[in-house]
Amino acid sequence: VGGPLLREGNEKLRQVVREIPTEALLIETDLPDQPGDAWRGQLNPPESLPLVAEEIARLKKITLAEVLHFTSHNFKTLFHK
Repeated sequence: VGGPLLREGNEKLRQVVREIPTEALLIETDLPDQPGDAWRGQLNPPESLPLVAEEIARLKKITLAEVLHFTSHNFKTLFHK
């Protein structure tokens, strides 16, 4: 999940984030042409990652620490086999 989660009116993506299991979520900036509203007209910066994590925490009703824990774990599981 990346910058598009931060766009106003992107309720479909927000609903997906609410429903998807935490073990299937990653936070990314691989979509440089799809920033959140704060960076419209610019490339998606790495600085958006904390905001994406905060939005995931809000949507899933969990702490930011939990989001950071499971997304880090998911990254390591996926890329460090």
